[in-house]
Amino acid sequence: MGEILLPLLVLCPLAASLIAFACAGRVGAGGIGAIACAGVGISAVLGVIVSVILLHGPATGALQVMLWPWMRVAGFSADIAFMLDRISMLMILVVTIVGLLIHVYAAGYMRDDPGIARFFGCMTLFVAAMLVLVLSSDLLCLFIGWEGV
Repeated sequence: MGEILLPLLVLCPLAASLIAFACAGRVGAGGIGAIACAGVGISAVLGVIVSVILLHGPATGALQVMLWPWMRVAGFSADIAFMLDRISMLMILVVTIVGLLIHVYAAGYMRDDPGIARFFGCMTLFVAAMLVLVLSSDLLCLFIGWEGV
């Protein structure tokens, strides 16, 4: 079950970001704020669920999900993969829960701003990039997350 939830953890804020950018000017400030808060909120709930799954497993266990193989050359392989251990579990909880609190506050603070869709698009994209950074299992995926931040 964790193999499905880890990619969804990143895809929820990413999808909210794309929706916020696509709905700029068509949806009101409340709708954009709700979309952004929902994307990060769902990600926070998934983070708690994945954390419970990890904590009920072996004490030294880690959950690793290979998303796709990137390169295979003569005994060398590089994969795009996510890994969840106890340190990254704590960090995804910090990123998603604090990110949700920031999004909820900003939804009220930015309600009269004309660039609210761009703001929430960038904020949810930042949360998605931070989750990629925290969950990366290798330097290639870490670089992708770092460049997103």
